[in-house]
Amino acid sequence: MKHLFTTTLIFGSMILCSSLSVNASTELKMVKANEFTGATKAQQGTDLGKGYTGKGVVIAIIDDGFDVDHPAFWDAEGKSRVKAYVNMDSRVFTENLHNAIKADARHLDLHGTHVAGIAAGASPNVLGQYRDYAGVLHDNVQIPFAGVAPDAEIVFVYVDKAYYQSAMAAVKNYADGRPVVFNISAGENKGWHDGLDYRALTNYLKDDGAIVCVAAGNEGQQNLAVSVEAGAGETVTKVFPLPLNSGAAQLYMMSNINAPISAELVAFNKNTKEEIYSIELTDNLKLGTYGSTGGGTGGSSGDALGGEAWEKVFAAPTSNTNGWVRNISGSSTECYKYEMSFNYVPKDPATVVGIRVKVSDGEKVMATLFPVNKDKPVAFPEPEIEGWIASSPDGSITTLSTVPGVISVGACSSADAHPMLENESLLSHSTKAGEIWPMTSYGSSMSNDEKLPHVCAPGVDIISALNYWGDKNTLEYSSASIAGIQRFEYTWGPMTGTSMATPYVAGTIALWLEANPNLTIADIKDLIAETSTKKEGDPRWGAGIINPYEGLRKILGLSSVNEVAEHEPMINVTDNGIEVITDGKTVAVELYDLSGRLVASKASLTNEAAISTEALTGGVYVLRINDGANSISRKIVTK
Repeated sequence: MKHLFTTTLIFGSMILCSSLSVNASTELKMVKANEFTGATKAQQGTDLGKGYTGKGVVIAIIDDGFDVDHPAFWDAEGKSRVKAYVNMDSRVFTENLHNAIKADARHLDLHGTHVAGIAAGASPNVLGQYRDYAGVLHDNVQIPFAGVAPDAEIVFVYVDKAYYQSAMAAVKNYADGRPVVFNISAGENKGWHDGLDYRALTNYLKDDGAIVCVAAGNEGQQNLAVSVEAGAGETVTKVFPLPLNSGAAQLYMMSNINAPISAELVAFNKNTKEEIYSIELTDNLKLGTYGSTGGGTGGSSGDALGGEAWEKVFAAPTSNTNGWVRNISGSSTECYKYEMSFNYVPKDPATVVGIRVKVSDGEKVMATLFPVNKDKPVAFPEPEIEGWIASSPDGSITTLSTVPGVISVGACSSADAHPMLENESLLSHSTKAGEIWPMTSYGSSMSNDEKLPHVCAPGVDIISALNYWGDKNTLEYSSASIAGIQRFEYTWGPMTGTSMATPYVAGTIALWLEANPNLTIADIKDLIAETSTKKEGDPRWGAGIINPYEGLRKILGLSSVNEVAEHEPMINVTDNGIEVITDGKTVAVELYDLSGRLVASKASLTNEAAISTEALTGGVYVLRINDGANSISRKIVTK
């Protein structure tokens, strides 16, 4: 399992910590992220009638590196809320979890414990020391770094991605009708962005409707994708520049329709712009001479492409795996795909190589790169010939995020610095509160053009539980500690990544399911679109920042989305637009798609505002009407 993981900060040590004892009345400062999103108000029950803490909901953490004994997972009586463990064989353990988890090789990782603490960690009813966000050191006090749903039941799941669905079924069976949220803070951008790399999971979610949160990825600053698309009735031809001598890199090229991609490998002299080589990409085409003296056509048997044409341009390959093209299409897919591996070098430094793609009538073709050797990153080069397509991080999203029905999560910051127990009281970071974490991956699904991620949550230097059985030096970068059998046995510390943001959303959904256990994945996506704190200007935001409190108010019928005026405004949907008429108030009217992206806006001049929908695809949108003090949101179906 590849973690999309974390940036963990390590510093010097030498801390004194108090002994383990109980003090339930210790006054606490709340976690910064929970204050930032509104989770604190949700937990406290501000104007809600009661507090919501995830009680009665199961959160399943699919990960590795679990510390079942960490105090962050204790209930009020000091008993662990980790009630079950599911192993690689999808076997469910409900007793002796400590030994069952340690039997798996990856139990030493810090990742799963930290993720679980964000989703469902509690402030343990024992004493230790911590430093707060003002830099003040507190000793002999209760640790305040709790997660979003501190009363939820936790299930640890350690399973390979090929068996997600069987593990989920095992958890659902164990939950016996109780609502379940799954968290997967793992993934990679390898493969095709239509979700079908995870066909079994896709089918399971379609049938079961499971609620699954996944990490968007941490490659949002890497130019890993190129794409070209045509409008209805249009034909567009463009060239994707290829990296040369890239070793074991793989290129994945996909179309949004199940028909062969019209593509050629081409070589140009970048100085003269002369085309000096081209070959159509076909199924099982091998690129290279491989000792052949005759020309091949790249037929189904994997013929070698040799002869004078290739040899004039490229140096001889070093192995028979030097280059090949393979079609991954057919009845099992919903779009057309090519997988390509290459490691060729032009003889002339002036030679540039690319893939010329022709698309027609609404087709979109995208190519992404994935380095087989993680220590040798690869990216598309900048075009050296005018008109070639420039690459972008738009397509860096994890393939797991493109599975229909999951919730993809990006990361933002909720504080300007994080506290540490070490001599320095605070450590600043470059992503300030309210800003997107720039490494958040983004893109869209090739199967339905859904924009991803769906939403963002705090993921920068989030303080959570650290696995005692993992890194024994966790104290060096910890923000809180409790002494146990050994000094500094249990610690809390910061990690960064979409891995941290994802359990924040999973914990939020647990609060919502406590309020209404019958919510479906469609209901939850609507809540995210309608109640998240809107952010604009960057596609990484999705619907904005998750807002646990506003989501609860919406569920409970207490939404702060109040009436714009004394009377409900009139909303009229026409063939080419939306008209909003109020009783004299000046309002701002905004239209969002269901991923939370602003697609149109208008301010009224007196009591009327109109938005054109001519450029939009017909479907369901969210109309927000705001008079500066209050707002309402309504679902609208455009024609």
